Amino acid sequence: FELVAADLPDSLVEAWESGGQLRRAGNRVIALAPDNERVEGMVHEVFRSGGRLLAVRPFQATLEEALLAEIDGPRDAGKEGVA
Repeated sequence: FELVAADLPDSLVEAWESGGQLRRAGNRVIALAPDNERVEGMVHEVFRSGGRLLAVRPFQATLEEALLAEIDGPRDAGKEGVA
């Protein structure tokens, strides 16, 4: 999931930065959450901190990212057996 929030305290933003992918855009933060459990926890953290939740949307890879993952997948798998 992609979570967009604003007006978060620096301590929360720093905690999220240390735990994964995060982008800043002015006073807005865009964070990636890998699953439902994590996104629910992040939503609660936004509200507890007094921040504003702007959006929660399913993360969708771009066509380019999906194609590269498909291409890189078999190549990486083949390298495991090579010493």
